[in-house]
Amino acid sequence: MNNKFKLNIQRFAESEDVGIFNDKYFNKKAFGAYYDTIPQERLNLLIKSGVLQPNRRIKNLLKSQTGSEYGIIPMIGRLKGKPVNYDGVTKYDKAKTLNTYKQGVVAIGRKDKFFEDDFTFDMTNKDFMNDIAAQTSDYWDTAWEDVLMQIIKGIFSITTKKGLEFANKHTYDITSETNNTISEETQNIALQRACGDRRRIFKLSVMNSMVASNLENKKLITNLKFTENGIERDLNMYTWNGKIIVEYDDITYETIDTYAKTTDTALNNTKTYFVKDNDGNYSEVEEPKVADIGNYYELTSSVTNYITYVLGKGAIDYEDLGAKVPHEIDRDADNDRNYLYQRQRKSFMPHGMSYLMANQVTDSPTDEELADGANWDIVKGTDGSYYNHREIAIARIISKG
Repeated sequence: MNNKFKLNIQRFAESEDVGIFNDKYFNKKAFGAYYDTIPQERLNLLIKSGVLQPNRRIKNLLKSQTGSEYGIIPMIGRLKGKPVNYDGVTKYDKAKTLNTYKQGVVAIGRKDKFFEDDFTFDMTNKDFMNDIAAQTSDYWDTAWEDVLMQIIKGIFSITTKKGLEFANKHTYDITSETNNTISEETQNIALQRACGDRRRIFKLSVMNSMVASNLENKKLITNLKFTENGIERDLNMYTWNGKIIVEYDDITYETIDTYAKTTDTALNNTKTYFVKDNDGNYSEVEEPKVADIGNYYELTSSVTNYITYVLGKGAIDYEDLGAKVPHEIDRDADNDRNYLYQRQRKSFMPHGMSYLMANQVTDSPTDEELADGANWDIVKGTDGSYYNHREIAIARIISKG
């Protein structure tokens, strides 16, 4: 092999669009293009509803910052006030200007790996790359939806004065009411409480399947339809008061357990005993001892509440930040196995909320850190004022179903 031919081979192999897989060249760019064409139902549904709003300033900021994991972007407020009477006598009031705010934004990175055995390919005669790409697309869709819901949980857990005010005004809790399940008027009341005359910008509801079933039984949801070749067909998509419904059973419910000190003086083998720690958390006693029975508690009641989140147009600023190597292939020849590695970085920022990075260990927040209210607050202005909570198009309804 002459030197010129060797040099051309080396340049081809070093091209950023080409990787080496099992002694063959794997076109990463082509795979990425194929992967991006696989339908992603849930995130696409959020994007199409207008809830996720692209914000190029986030991407530009995090790409330009050293480390590119956290940054501050400016937000421009709205002109406020009232003009004075123009009557030839009344003087101008104090000149008005735009207030500016600072919003903390964070990059969220996730990665995972997948494999396919040679024997599976030999038995099915299917291209493993197509199968994995088709399935991981939905996998990542679900994973990022989980991240988004943890963020929403986090902003309702803010403990600052303004954060508690937001949570109170944007929460409609009907669990203590006589009619404690969602009814026809529940959504309108909740959205009016949260955003007043801006309530019509809400576009999408995320709810537990229990709540969706309740609404369906009450005939309060509408099945969207489409026409194909002149025939009207049902879509697997529903709306509630015109808001698209996404059913999501994780974190859309909370179980409230009540405990009381046991009155037993001897161990009862049919009972489960609990102990309470200094933080007020209860844990099961695995091996109860009669000598410690005075410190044991019993579970007296367990109540489940359901949380429905309603999101408005532009409620979440969103950017796909990308990764240096989003897709990578490796070969484990000893085990006759091929591995696909994937890496993604995105940013989801509720409009009007600021990420503080106050309780974050590494350069990418975990789901638990995103759900931690200590990491969030209402966006604060340069003059000390806070972003108007009525412009934050996120609300929640707490019900019994």
